[in-house]
Amino acid sequence: MSIIDDHRSFGLSGGWPRQDIDPWRQILDWRRVITYLQDLPGFFFSALLDLDMSMLVSFWKAYTELDPGERGPHHSDATKAVLGDDGTPGDYWAPADQEKRDTQQERLRSYRFLFLSRSKPSTHLRALARLDPSDLKDGPESVRALTDYVKTKLGL
Repeated sequence: MSIIDDHRSFGLSGGWPRQDIDPWRQILDWRRVITYLQDLPGFFFSALLDLDMSMLVSFWKAYTELDPGERGPHHSDATKAVLGDDGTPGDYWAPADQEKRDTQQERLRSYRFLFLSRSKPSTHLRALARLDPSDLKDGPESVRALTDYVKTKLGL
């Protein structure tokens, strides 16, 4: 499935004034698109950054536990490495509150270490092996929805 977004006031869409960029209205429009998609069967949306970040946040201890000999994430700023040169950190990734900013930076550093410097599948397998199967009920909403969907399709 593909979606083409024609922001209001641009292109073929209606709206006035024309060629007006209003980030808040664009965010509202994207939220409506996401809400629509979430209601479709078989569509699973991962908030924060992506599924990898959602899993990292949900199962922090399992993902950040170091194996023998590992040194862990480098303590430099990981924002550009994770969000890209053109990516803006926004209020979520760079909140005004220093404690929250430190937490988000720690998440970005761990993400860079775990998912940009090694194999994503091996990172997930290593972390999931540290969990008890009952822990998975506390996973990201998108993973729980996917699991429920697959169980239904398989008749489990």
